Amino acid sequence: MEVGAMPVLWWACRRCEHVFQAEPRPWPRCPKCGGSAYIVELIYVAICWGCGWKHIYPRPREAWAKESVEADAYERHYGKCPKPDIEIITVRLEEETRLLNLLRHIHTITVSCSNCGRRMMRIREDCFVCRKCGIYIIPSEHRSYSTINDVFKQRTPFRGRTNDIMEGFSEILRKNCGFNGLNPVQKKALEEVIKKIEHGETKGIIALPTGTGKTVLAACLLRWLLTRLKSVENARILFLAPSLVILEQVSTLSDMIGGSVSDFCKIFKDLPIELYPMTDEKGQYPKSDRLLACLKFRRPFTVPIIATTPHLISRVKKNESEWKELINHVKILIMDEVHHTYNGKEMAKVMKELIDKVEYAIGLSATPTREAVENVGNLLASCPIEEAMRQGVLVGQINFRIYDTEIKNVEEPCDERKVWRVFIRKRVEEYAKKILEIIDDIKRTVKEDRVPKMAVACPNIREADALSEILKEKLGADDVLKIHYKENERGVLEDFRRRKSGVLVSVNMINIGFNDRNLEALVIARPMRNPISYVQLVGRVLRTPSRDGEEWNIKSRLGWAVVVDLTSSLYRISKTGSPQAFFIIARRVLEGLEARKFEKDLKGYLEPSEKIKEISADVYVHHLESSIVSPEKPEDKHLLEERELEKKLSEILSGKRRRKKVKRLCPNCREPVYPAMREGEMVCPKCGYVFGT
Repeated sequence: MEVGAMPVLWWACRRCEHVFQAEPRPWPRCPKCGGSAYIVELIYVAICWGCGWKHIYPRPREAWAKESVEADAYERHYGKCPKPDIEIITVRLEEETRLLNLLRHIHTITVSCSNCGRRMMRIREDCFVCRKCGIYIIPSEHRSYSTINDVFKQRTPFRGRTNDIMEGFSEILRKNCGFNGLNPVQKKALEEVIKKIEHGETKGIIALPTGTGKTVLAACLLRWLLTRLKSVENARILFLAPSLVILEQVSTLSDMIGGSVSDFCKIFKDLPIELYPMTDEKGQYPKSDRLLACLKFRRPFTVPIIATTPHLISRVKKNESEWKELINHVKILIMDEVHHTYNGKEMAKVMKELIDKVEYAIGLSATPTREAVENVGNLLASCPIEEAMRQGVLVGQINFRIYDTEIKNVEEPCDERKVWRVFIRKRVEEYAKKILEIIDDIKRTVKEDRVPKMAVACPNIREADALSEILKEKLGADDVLKIHYKENERGVLEDFRRRKSGVLVSVNMINIGFNDRNLEALVIARPMRNPISYVQLVGRVLRTPSRDGEEWNIKSRLGWAVVVDLTSSLYRISKTGSPQAFFIIARRVLEGLEARKFEKDLKGYLEPSEKIKEISADVYVHHLESSIVSPEKPEDKHLLEERELEKKLSEILSGKRRRKKVKRLCPNCREPVYPAMREGEMVCPKCGYVFGT
């Protein structure tokens, strides 16, 4: 803004509630009706969970009591819903500017019915319906449809040659989302799934690596599945995700009131679909009652997609009559992160009953478990990480830096697992040194003084706190962020996503919803014991950079992402001493050959910092190997060696072959050796040095 220029503010018309932007002097009037206006500082969104009714209240200040808005909402909605459950959501201007943009868009575009002339109801950004005539209009194309079934069948490619269907979906992505179309992984997977569903396999899992676009693929598939239903008028779609954080990535408040913000919702911007995310505990009724209300209440002009968690489904199951009513309404079930969906025998039983009842059940996962395959169905489509890397959907190479951490002279007896649940200051200091060395090395490689975008997975919250303080002292407070799984810390994650540099320190990156395409380096600062956990974590850094990040991101400039393994977890999991074994592990995981019970390993130790005990110990961090690995090409001369390595690894993991010893670097004689067991301790066979835990 120029010096002396007046700020441009948001305004709302007192007469027609039109939202617009203008300077405060002279005091503006509504450009639509000429009425007087007031400055908008916050918005109340009234939502009835019983029938889907929504109303928006722009307000000038907090003084306009929320209670009066709620009273007005109930008065407006009186007699329209048999069991009204109205929730008032407050959105501040500084928190959601794009919501105001959406409001302005809503009030700017009005469509009249070509048959009766009445103002049509807006369902989504590019879809309107006349409640009197039942006619649907798509304003961007000036097209009209007489029934809801016509809208779905005529606007979604579902017949003809496979190539024509794929091109049809690519065109939808280009128009609705601004994408270039389906990427090679999505295209191949969608072809495979459609072919299998047409041959009768209506339930199964789509297994694609993290970062290849599973959610967008699921939205395309859902559009196609809706065309296969006899009628969509009474259809209910259930979208499950293991956590509220992941649900909010699928559907936001703006999506719910008719906009299209998330990629998932953008794909439906021209269809009569309404989103109902069950992501908040507030409200007059329990959330299980809201879920039932969303499923039971008939919406004559729209198809509802209810996004919720498996936990809420299990709560409804406690009432058998309500449970039967729920599953009778659901036609299509989509399960995101299906490897998390089943948490215990009871949950598996509940979900199995729901899966058996619906017409279509699709699970999504980068790391499907054997249990998920047994409960949902076989793999409908899959793609190994190396194939996605070769096709350019993921970054082309991984720069592995493998270290070994030795912990000796522990103050009190600790087994190998417990030693990572306590606070060891020496371990934090040693890890901080290595992280700073790696940052300096990356700076030298790219020849610029910028801290790379790096995420650090710590063993426990207290060590995460201590590590972030040390890094702040060395790098500056602005370049180091710390986040644990708390509601008030979501802004920290958004701040990190917007940055071009900085270090994010955390313990549980999966549950905080960490998903940043521009992440350049990942530091694993705790032992990972399960191959599923390791592949999930490494997958966070393999995404290709966003368009805005291509110019500065090392993944686009150098062609590789950095993975720093401070505990040699890759070697321990693969039972080999080669970083190339990562691709073999990832392939086994993707094929659903690994069992579950990986959640604790993935989350880390999440006890509050004050409950974590501090003990003293000597800690040594030794560098084992640095290697840039890439997926082997089929014609590569090393292919036979890789296949032999894969065969040996499969035999080891299946118990058919004795585990080979793993080489370790002896800090005394500085030689890589196979440790020998003497009197219950691992020692160096050359110099007798005793290895730590």
